Amino acid sequence: MKMVTYKVLSKAMRELTGQVAELDEAIEIRLVFGEKVKITISMDWTTMDAARAAELAEHLAKAAELVNNFKYAGYTIVR
Repeated sequence: MKMVTYKVLSKAMRELTGQVAELDEAIEIRLVFGEKVKITISMDWTTMDAARAAELAEHLAKAAELVNNFKYAGYTIVR
């Protein structure tokens, strides 16, 4: 079983959050509280033109890739 301390996880999440914010400020990620590390992605659902929608879709795909490749995904959190 892979384990990570909350302190290490917290630092890694701050870094990941910063990477996602650089892609697009409308995209947010959150750590789901529980025994295992799980991250959700959400975004601001406002009305937008087609160009912005295409841009946001591209950024969302990149954010999903960052989350899927997060080093501690699926790890058990220990104190």
